[in-house]
Amino acid sequence: MSARPHPRSSPHRLRRVFAHLWPTRLGSRLVGTVLTWRWGPFQRLLIRLYVRLVRPDLADSDPPDPRLYPDLDTFFTRPLQPGHRRWLRAGALGSPVDGTLLGHTPIDGPETVLEVKGIRTSLRALLGPACSELALPPGGQVFHFYLSPRHHHRVYLPAAGRFVDRRHLPGRLLSVAPRWLVAVPDLNARNERVVLAFETAAGRLILVLVAAFGVSDIETAFDPPEFRGGRRVLAPCDPHERLEAGTEIGCFHLGSTVFVITPPGFSPPLLSDVPRSVRAGEPFAKAP
Repeated sequence: MSARPHPRSSPHRLRRVFAHLWPTRLGSRLVGTVLTWRWGPFQRLLIRLYVRLVRPDLADSDPPDPRLYPDLDTFFTRPLQPGHRRWLRAGALGSPVDGTLLGHTPIDGPETVLEVKGIRTSLRALLGPACSELALPPGGQVFHFYLSPRHHHRVYLPAAGRFVDRRHLPGRLLSVAPRWLVAVPDLNARNERVVLAFETAAGRLILVLVAAFGVSDIETAFDPPEFRGGRRVLAPCDPHERLEAGTEIGCFHLGSTVFVITPPGFSPPLLSDVPRSVRAGEPFAKAP
């Protein structure tokens, strides 16, 4: 077993100092401006460089040809081809993203400490003011998904349900790459977040979308019109209707991370199964 990175080592100290000094919001706005600047030759060059360096998964993209996207932001938020991801069975939760399932933590109460790859964050800190109002019962699980730059960055509903709440929690825009997670304590609770709550047949299901550096926006299908400053990618959802599993509910305009908080009773995968790559719709927890 490899040694766990120590947050007090010199590289981590340097990253922590940089995180405090670097104007992440201004930097992210500049990145967002560059990604959406509609000058064709520049964007074609930017997309070619991105594809060459990052090697994103294009097989299931719609369209799969990167030359058909007008700018890098549109390419980054590209949808999946219809029918290429399936939510196969009731009684299970399908992965909300294409990404990496880093780990999971059982919930004992609001003070539960989430520890993934040695990084500790309390459930109360992650949810902020929404924690007491959502009144999470013990017995659930918190799953942590990481999206790298090569993944698709749309977020899907893990199980059928009805939308009940959306909270925007302002914060910083620090990188959520694993090396930064180790360096900056409570990073996921410091960054900007959007909390979405749904009522499902099994109980209350919560998704926490965490922003990161370079994310010019977190978009959800439930945003009020005055909230969004960028261009809409997702189709709005009617909050009064029951949504099917696999409905697009969110999108990152650059890479980030998602927490899924389940109702009581769902059994997680074996510890030996994480971290592991997952595709949207792939079962990651099942009901008893």
